[in-house]
Amino acid sequence: MERKTIDKINIYYPEDKVEIENIETIINKNRFLFNTSANLNIIIDPNRSDRIKAEDNHTIIIQHFDDLFEFVLKQVLKDSKHQSILNQPNVMTVLYIQLLNRKVVTNEQNYHFFVIPQDLTEDDFYSMLAMKYFDPESQFTQLANFLKTRKNQEQMFEWLQQKERFNAYNYILGIIVKDLKAHDLSFFTTMDKILYKMQMNNLKSFFVESKEDSKINLPKLSLKQNEIFFLGFLKQIHAPKEWVELYFSLKEKNYILYEEPLEVGKDNSECFFDQHDQVYKLRITQHNNVQTFLNLIHEFIHYVSILKGESKFSIIEFPSIYYEKRAGSYLISKGYDPKVVANLLSRQKDNNKIFLSLTELFLDINRYAKGKPIRREEKIDLLEKSREEVLEERELLIKVCEKCGISLKASSFLEIQKLDYGKKVDRDCDFYTSAFLKEGFNILHGYQYLIDDYLAEIVFENMDEDIEQAMIEITTNLPNYDIYLILERLNLTEIFTKKETEKELKEAINAYQKVKKG
Repeated sequence: MERKTIDKINIYYPEDKVEIENIETIINKNRFLFNTSANLNIIIDPNRSDRIKAEDNHTIIIQHFDDLFEFVLKQVLKDSKHQSILNQPNVMTVLYIQLLNRKVVTNEQNYHFFVIPQDLTEDDFYSMLAMKYFDPESQFTQLANFLKTRKNQEQMFEWLQQKERFNAYNYILGIIVKDLKAHDLSFFTTMDKILYKMQMNNLKSFFVESKEDSKINLPKLSLKQNEIFFLGFLKQIHAPKEWVELYFSLKEKNYILYEEPLEVGKDNSECFFDQHDQVYKLRITQHNNVQTFLNLIHEFIHYVSILKGESKFSIIEFPSIYYEKRAGSYLISKGYDPKVVANLLSRQKDNNKIFLSLTELFLDINRYAKGKPIRREEKIDLLEKSREEVLEERELLIKVCEKCGISLKASSFLEIQKLDYGKKVDRDCDFYTSAFLKEGFNILHGYQYLIDDYLAEIVFENMDEDIEQAMIEITTNLPNYDIYLILERLNLTEIFTKKETEKELKEAINAYQKVKKG
């Protein structure tokens, strides 16, 4: 007899009649059935008449390993503790999230969103799923075969996904809503107005003359020259001396890290918390031109705004984007072409992509926050109704434009392809669920850029000495503000009204008309 030891299980077997490698694989994939930490001797003797016989508490003699496997499986299925786990409310939703969590490249920082038992393996979760997928009484043989072979796991996962995708999505929406209500209640008090603003901005962008997509040739600028620009800019905006002192402190401590782009066209600038040193630092992508200066402005303002604590989610990007726009004016005063500067600062193209990719998520967050869990059938109905409403709005837009002498009939903007809405809502649900497992709240950052870019543009357009000083105070004390308090402080509370938004759209149409007429 040969012996194979798996942890503390000793298996004795006739080498010529037993495939021990297969048995080892089965045990390793079903450790919930076999307590490998307990001292146990298993003797496989095909010549015995008894299929299973226990010699004592530590020794079992069997004719075939399959006999032992089925015996142990039946014992586990009868175990009340095991059944109580399988019959817990939402156990299927949890299984789906756990298995999906292992399919996406998960950010470790997101683990605190979910109860993820680190000692359970993917095999353990599929074992639990199999006991829900197969009926243990009428399909015992199929269950046992799956646990031994692990075939058709993807088919089983797809079955689970069909049953649980929207339950899991609602679970994640619950996490998002709970966190936002705790840290940024203004997210919900402004949500309807913001969604309307986003939709109008996306519509308005159709009439805004697009920026050049061709590569811009900028003169080279050394880090020393960038610093001269940076300090000159702080002087121009009358920044407090504490900001200047902060910059030199960060520089002296080597907390400003200049790095080459990881790939062409990619910018990795960020204000980040260094886990090793337990301090915030700046990572600035070095482009060898004024883009480096703009990056430094953006991330430095982030640093200033976090010194007094955590800010409301909705406004984190606002001061940085505003001062980027101010830095653009500074560059123009230094002789840079206004069109080049506008191209460097343009977020419109990216904003349109963000709007299209995140609109449904924002709508779902808003519905869930109002006590309306997301249902597949309701989303399909909403999409069908939305398509009809959009068609009506665009027909109205055609008439408005025709009165202004603008023809839009040939534009793809006026065409809406009819989709399989069932597939679309499933695909969107899977995308947002996987994205949250992978990125956590980072998937909502598009919201910050959309609203904060718009807010910064309005403030920039209305800039005067009072706003300049107010912005320094707001930036320094950002944790004390939300969107409404900022608007009140800057006397700009009307910017979210439908009247103001529709006024902007009309202005964009008129500007478009003038461009077309030459």
